[in-house]
Amino acid sequence: MDGCGSPGNALHLAEIVAPKLIRDGMYLAGLDIVGDKMMEINVDTPGGISIAEDLTGVDFSGHVVADLERKVRLRDLYNRTLSNVALAMM
Repeated sequence: MDGCGSPGNALHLAEIVAPKLIRDGMYLAGLDIVGDKMMEINVDTPGGISIAEDLTGVDFSGHVVADLERKVRLRDLYNRTLSNVALAMM
């Protein structure tokens, strides 16, 4: 594992929890990480996108909104029979 608080460590923790969050139907979640410990998972208000955009110059929020719109279209095409778990994995 990388040093405390390093981006590699955060990515490693995200990779560990991602399968469980997806199985629970979570599409977007924020992880509060301090050092090598995950303190909290935010599923209602996953912050950090604006900071990531500022640091990288990538329009993450635009991509997230476009993908959410795509998921809504898919849900409607399937007459709202797709579960959140199925939509999270699409």
